[in-house]
Amino acid sequence: MKLTKEDYLKVLLPNKREILILLALVAVVFLTFEFNLIYLKATQNSIFADTALQQNFRDQIDSFFAENKVANTISLVVFWSGVGLVAYSIIWSVYSFFTEAKNETEVAGGYVNQESKHEKLQRTLMQAGILAGIIALGLLSLNVTIPFFIGLWTNGILIIPAEIINGILQILAGFIGMIVNFYLFKMLIDWIELLD
Repeated sequence: MKLTKEDYLKVLLPNKREILILLALVAVVFLTFEFNLIYLKATQNSIFADTALQQNFRDQIDSFFAENKVANTISLVVFWSGVGLVAYSIIWSVYSFFTEAKNETEVAGGYVNQESKHEKLQRTLMQAGILAGIIALGLLSLNVTIPFFIGLWTNGILIIPAEIINGILQILAGFIGMIVNFYLFKMLIDWIELLD
């Protein structure tokens, strides 16, 4: 298998769509982890910081769902529908994978393959190595890099009133690091697809 310069550039350099997707993904991760802290910092010296008022909001929501049987039923139906949809998606994906593998085997057996066994073995070993790299990157990300970048975000948010520039730099460093981390996953997946 001969790779061209265009193949390398396609894998290594992101296009505009990929950049936008990565930015949106990192923004969602940022808001998921830091929304409560941002809310607490934004409402620190306002009426919303009063714990009695916050307790009243919680009491109102709890009483609404406790007294309103329709809202209670709707929330349960939506929750269990989501759980069912996830379970169905997983089962369908596994079934689809095995069906596709069976069809691929039948089609491959029906034609004479011109590729040598050495090239097939080399490509398979490269894909297995890249898959091992994805797993290693996933473990490294979950245990080291993502907690580090989330820590940068948290520290940046906490020190913003006192040190604005340092806080903004920490938040930006966390964003850039998270984008690079996610882009490494994308590159490894593209390599597997390119070798296929």
